[in-house]
Amino acid sequence: MECYKEFFKKFYPSVCQKIFSEELTRKEVDFIEKVMDLHSGAKILDLCSGHGRHAIELAKRGYSVVCQDFNRSVLKLAEENAKKAGVSIVTVCSDMRKIPFDEEFDGIINMWSSFGYFKNKKEDSRVLSQVVKALNPFGKFFLDLDNRAWIFQHFQEIQHYDFGQLKISGTSCLKIKKSRIQTELCLREKDKKPKKIILVMRYYSFQEMETLLTSVGLQVEKVMGGFKIKNENYSDDSPRMIILSQKRIS
Repeated sequence: MECYKEFFKKFYPSVCQKIFSEELTRKEVDFIEKVMDLHSGAKILDLCSGHGRHAIELAKRGYSVVCQDFNRSVLKLAEENAKKAGVSIVTVCSDMRKIPFDEEFDGIINMWSSFGYFKNKKEDSRVLSQVVKALNPFGKFFLDLDNRAWIFQHFQEIQHYDFGQLKISGTSCLKIKKSRIQTELCLREKDKKPKKIILVMRYYSFQEMETLLTSVGLQVEKVMGGFKIKNENYSDDSPRMIILSQKRIS
């Protein structure tokens, strides 16, 4: 199993539910709606959806939503959460390198830095090609990433996090030439043996992402630095790099 998969399968769901509030989710979806300018009832794919916090909020607002994630257990949680919320979603268990749809969606979202865990750029480019395949003509892609410049400026070698029953400590190594951060995590759950996992994340500059997106047939429309309704300007000091692109038609 690829290292990131073990982390996201076993530990991320409990972490995610601790750090992302309902209010934060609503604000992020407000931003998604405004920036993507989707028509009423538009069909949206939440790629790497996790337990469905954005998907469910979008479904509440009348959109037709599909959740895709490689982790079957979080998709089950998304289904349970949607049922509690009184909305309907569709779930698909698949790696983001294989999106099993053709010209199906008016919009695709990929939230909170789910992009960049693969070993090489070819795999990342493959993901983007799959996005293009799954989008309707002139469909839009909303990609939310950590801003490389900000991350590298604020790099911390040692991190500690407390999520109640789960304690996480991390030791990170910054590899500037490869645009990667490698982190060795030690995860401690109550009454369980500590677990060590190594995560490697590739970070892209905006220019690199624009080149990747353009190469597969996506035209960049906007780049933003955070989730503010007034379209927060992007700069090296922005914590996030949010890119809106649109499928080009030859």
